[in-house]
Amino acid sequence: MNPGFPPLPLPIPESRQRRPEKPRRVPLPAELLERRSEIAQVLGIKVDALSNHLRSLNEEERRAVFYKLEHDGPIRLDGTGLKKISEPSPDITLAVPKADDLDKLAEKIVQFGSGAVRQGHAPHEFLVFLREIVEADPKDRISPELRENYATLITQDWVICEIELLSLRGGHNQQRVEIVGWLRRYNRKLWMS
Repeated sequence: MNPGFPPLPLPIPESRQRRPEKPRRVPLPAELLERRSEIAQVLGIKVDALSNHLRSLNEEERRAVFYKLEHDGPIRLDGTGLKKISEPSPDITLAVPKADDLDKLAEKIVQFGSGAVRQGHAPHEFLVFLREIVEADPKDRISPELRENYATLITQDWVICEIELLSLRGGHNQQRVEIVGWLRRYNRKLWMS
């Protein structure tokens, strides 16, 4: 070691956790990009029929409507006018309409079918995974155990069951107020009978 040139002191290395990578979107296969206008047309016809039926219902009837969406991959309902209420299986989503029609979903379908493709991605490309959208049957909401025993349960004089209340209002306070109102009306009817 040369006394005229002492070793340089190095700073203590800093260690930090690596930031998680953003998930990369995989481009749609070319065959699906070519067929997207056809897919959009078929979906558009189904959604228009459902939307017209929804418009013809009064407020009480509309509140009972929910849809069953069958899909092959992940779908997003942001900005579609639908709110997910449950996913009974990975390829089925149950959703309720937020408005009196399904115009927002229809608009996204049109954009998917005719929008510009950028870097292998079409606008609202999650719609390529949507196989079917139909008005759901109330039995779709019940658990598999209830579905298996449904025929015997409906013949009994009484059964104990759990009732789920779902408010579609915006914000937790408004949802809570609506649900409390339902419970109060129900309790009043229960005591009056």
